[in-house]
Amino acid sequence: MYYTNNNIKDIDFSKYKRFIAFGCSFTRWRWASWSDCLSHEMPDAVYVNTARPGAGNPYISIMLNRMFRKYMFDEETLVGICWSTFYRDDTFNLQMPGKGIGWLNPGNIYSSDYWPKEYIEKRDPYYFTMRDCATIAQTIDWLQFQKFDSFSFMGMSLKDQNKISDIDIELRTNETEITQEVTYNNIMYSDLDKNTLGHLYNWEGDDSFPTTHKPYKTADNDLFNDYHPMAIEYWRWMEHCGIPLTNLSKSYALWSDEQFIESQEELKWMEQDWHWPDHEYPPDERNMWEDFIDQS
Repeated sequence: MYYTNNNIKDIDFSKYKRFIAFGCSFTRWRWASWSDCLSHEMPDAVYVNTARPGAGNPYISIMLNRMFRKYMFDEETLVGICWSTFYRDDTFNLQMPGKGIGWLNPGNIYSSDYWPKEYIEKRDPYYFTMRDCATIAQTIDWLQFQKFDSFSFMGMSLKDQNKISDIDIELRTNETEITQEVTYNNIMYSDLDKNTLGHLYNWEGDDSFPTTHKPYKTADNDLFNDYHPMAIEYWRWMEHCGIPLTNLSKSYALWSDEQFIESQEELKWMEQDWHWPDHEYPPDERNMWEDFIDQS
């Protein structure tokens, strides 16, 4: 069963023995994400979070397919996806200096300092629009015919994606022609809005992501303006999307926010024993599989 707004209210969390989340930093970050909170509605289920900060939609689709082929998810498995924003380029290396096998997910190419200027200038934003729409649509089409249950969200709606692209690069060609192409693409993939539970960006109509923690200090003593929502905001968003939540997940969300607020000034969130794994070193594919096997 693939859940949409039409039937998500009927989901029965008690039947699941496994909950697997896929996404980017909106799914795995320095404090509890939507999936961390939702996992508490399934306290007896194995919870595996495959998300990586900076990950794009190709990574999400690839990891979903690989995990499915390795474990052949059954009726007692629930898959939850929060599709990332566009304009990201994921890479995988069999040999990364000092790290071995692993994924590299630098995030938005227009805001990341990883990609050289020459590379960025050769990447048209519309390419990412086509690629990501096709990736999401094909994955959802596939999910609708699987025996395991699933649902997905969008980080941003199609009409809002261009707010995080590079305007100068968009204007390399005729602006009117680009507008027509983008409009045509959004019409072609308009079903993505009804086939996902909702958009995190602008869900309250304020043209922004939900309320986050106040700016906090980093290890370099700089102030960091973090746009990742507080855990209770994720909870409110999921409830708005129609997911039947209880106090099990709400209490956990509130606890998460309390822990982070108390530790902001002391930078305790950077210590090894922080409640959530360090955002810079998420588990690799092998660790995910080992966790899945060990806990099943």
